[in-house]
Amino acid sequence: MAEINSRSWKDPFLEALLETDKAKITKLVYASEGAMFLRLQELAGSSDHHEERSEMQVACAALLSIRVHKLGWPCTLPRQPGWPLSPPRASQLRSTKTDGRAFEIS
Repeated sequence: MAEINSRSWKDPFLEALLETDKAKITKLVYASEGAMFLRLQELAGSSDHHEERSEMQVACAALLSIRVHKLGWPCTLPRQPGWPLSPPRASQLRSTKTDGRAFEIS
């Protein structure tokens, strides 16, 4: 597999920061995220590149901010395994233990 360099995700990310057209921003956000995903896969077996990994964490937070503030998308965080598409309402939760710490969705 050919090596993907850090520019592959930085260039579209930096363009997304400066872009004002929503359609272009959307494409740049997807391009940035895709390139970061590929780069992280490439770096998975390496204990090096600490600075680039930190830069990607900051960039991911910035991309979320772009999605929410520039594109008007809802702020979503990663879902818990086994949860439905949206978090349950309090009325849907039912305690499974007497101490009230464990819940299941009804």
